[in-house]
Amino acid sequence: PATSSATIKVKNAEGGVIQFRNLVGQTVKSVQIASGVSEQFLSLDNLAAGIWLVSYTVDGMTVSTKRLVIR
Repeated sequence: PATSSATIKVKNAEGGVIQFRNLVGQTVKSVQIASGVSEQFLSLDNLAAGIWLVSYTVDGMTVSTKRLVIR
């Protein structure tokens, strides 16, 4: 579980977007990732406690979706 921040690691270093969605499917936060970046530090201060779906998307295709618990 995370509290105020998280580090997102991506396997392929292509530019893309990290999206935080609630369990209803609404995108609440999106962060652009530059090409060549394999780790991104993100503040979670504006997200409510609970379960979030975090997706990494490249060129409109979702590469990975993981569950994140924020306390």
